[in-house]
Amino acid sequence: MDFDNLAFNADLLNIIPTIVDSDDMVVSYNSKLKYLIDRHAPIKSRSLTSRPSALWMSLEIKQAKAERRQAERKWLKEKPTIYRQLFCSCKLKVKALIASAKQMYFKTKITESVSSKALFTITNAMSGKAHTVILPAPFPVNELPDRFGAFFQEKVNKIRASIDCCKTDRSPQHEPFLKTPLKLLNQYLKKK
Repeated sequence: MDFDNLAFNADLLNIIPTIVDSDDMVVSYNSKLKYLIDRHAPIKSRSLTSRPSALWMSLEIKQAKAERRQAERKWLKEKPTIYRQLFCSCKLKVKALIASAKQMYFKTKITESVSSKALFTITNAMSGKAHTVILPAPFPVNELPDRFGAFFQEKVNKIRASIDCCKTDRSPQHEPFLKTPLKLLNQYLKKK
């Protein structure tokens, strides 16, 4: 909605004569003026996403993107097919520039990597497998080690309980298969 200056001026002139009392003049004027501004020019909110710029972005790519956007605006305004073809060629140019810039960036990163860890980090970044560390919800620093310890102790206890459960559930027909070679060797040595 565009701001209508004439309507705002007319509304402003209409509220001024209604203010008569000198004690409430400032308060009344402020409240009525606020109402008029909210009515004629309401607050607009927009959400912006902040993205870090790509590491391979160059001035040439930025200029090509600006040309592409300019061609797109011209095509949307004018509508002939020649402007659409111009936009499509600009779009392909930007796409090719970005692809070659990415290729050169990662090529230099790979050649500069000195360890296998750095190489794997680069390849994971290229394939989109960014490693993000997920930490637990914020706890006091002195409480976090105790929580980790309790978690792993509980995990060990569950594993032990499941092993104990399996020992009692064994059927006698499978008993020979469960003996380890060391147990068999001990039995053999005891017999001699």
